[in-house]
Amino acid sequence: MSKVIERNLVVGLDIGTSKISVAVGEIGLDYALPAASHKSQMLWFKQQVVLAQKYKLPLVIHCRKAHDQLASTLRKLSFTQGGFIHGFSGSQVQADVYLKLGFVLGLSGALTYDRAKALHKLVAYLPDDAYVLETDSPDMRPSFARHAINTPLNIPRIVEYIAQLKGQTAETIIKNSSQNYHRIILKSADRF
Repeated sequence: MSKVIERNLVVGLDIGTSKISVAVGEIGLDYALPAASHKSQMLWFKQQVVLAQKYKLPLVIHCRKAHDQLASTLRKLSFTQGGFIHGFSGSQVQADVYLKLGFVLGLSGALTYDRAKALHKLVAYLPDDAYVLETDSPDMRPSFARHAINTPLNIPRIVEYIAQLKGQTAETIIKNSSQNYHRIILKSADRF
């Protein structure tokens, strides 16, 4: 990576200049976009991952239709800081790969739909240290608010869905999510 590109990314991502930076993101790959953009997306993604590794920061990752390519890239770059996979809706195999790489999976309104059977099985399968709660407000509307604006006020109802799928209490789901979030973020705070 050239020094000019690195300097522009550091400034653009606001890392390395203050003790406030706790993660790099939201970055990632969106292969639902035209194929002509994939090469450029991968180029920028790799450079952002290298910077996050250099500054020992976790990632907040957006990924659509590119989980295998994204995970392969993280492995090839030997990324070890972990992070969050935002709005995860991939397979159990893909989830396991991310978990082994030190990531936790963002669970959101998508899991509230009856048709999300594979996601329901995945949520039930996930260990307690593998997820965080999120809304992606105003996007990823839950089934019970599909015609409304999605807000963080929907999280308690999403928690109820997760609790039912996992056979746990809502309090346990909230506690696990909070602990998982803090584990990832506090790991980056160790660099200060």
